[in-house]
Amino acid sequence: MASVVAPKLLDFYGFGPDTAAALLRATGDKPERMVGEASFAALCGVSLVQASSGKTQRRRLNRGVDRQASCALYTIVLARFR
Repeated sequence: MASVVAPKLLDFYGFGPDTAAALLRATGDKPERMVGEASFAALCGVSLVQASSGKTQRRRLNRGVDRQASCALYTIVLARFR
């Protein structure tokens, strides 16, 4: 699927057919909803969410995510670090 929809995605180091397909599936049928890097980061669960209470300012990782996209992104990052 990834080689048909986005063939140039497979040219990047760390992107295989499975990880590219998982990320493309995460964007869904409406890729225009991804208005930038921040919305894609929120979808994959790597963005921070405010978890403040009173005077305490905290942030945590977003938990309402697409877990397959998060796993694919993690796999790509590990491959690129090597």
